[in-house]
Amino acid sequence: RAALEAVDTTKTCSADVDGDGMVGVSDLLSVVDQWGPCSGCDSDIDGDGEVGIGDLLSIVDLWGNCP
Repeated sequence: RAALEAVDTTKTCSADVDGDGMVGVSDLLSVVDQWGPCSGCDSDIDGDGEVGIGDLLSIVDLWGNCP
């Protein structure tokens, strides 16, 4: 749960990596594809310079249609 709290979920659809208006499978696949050190990557949802567990948990937490 601590990793989820570190993510800024106040930004509308912060986990919508592909910009299609929902958080879903393609966003999850983007996170998996870019896993590891990745400064400035779209899949670095929490902005820590690495695509990792925090980003994956953001996808799961925000799954579904964007508000």
